[in-house]
Amino acid sequence: MTNVCADMTAAIAHKLQENSEWRMELLDEDKEPVFRIRIVAETLD
Repeated sequence: MTNVCADMTAAIAHKLQENSEWRMELLDEDKEPVFRIRIVAETLD
């Protein structure tokens, strides 16, 4: 999953708007999240 996310990061980062979030989750067989990767775009003043 981390390799897939790494391949997608450049395209995602260019499309993120200010103060937005993108996430990818790995779910188990019960559809419960077991791993999450988040990318957050924040404005820091």
